[in-house]
Amino acid sequence: MQGHGSVGGARMHPFVLAKSDWSIDTSGVRGAHELHPIQCRLRDYLRTA
Repeated sequence: MQGHGSVGGARMHPFVLAKSDWSIDTSGVRGAHELHPIQCRLRDYLRTA
């Protein structure tokens, strides 16, 4: 997963760059506090994969 700092360019819109097979749904995310639980679930999933 990557963020603005590693991609470069204009930083007008937040985004998450992730593998499509991780099935991350950010449609309801309005702030970092809502993204954190998604990242924790992904971390736990990847630990067991």
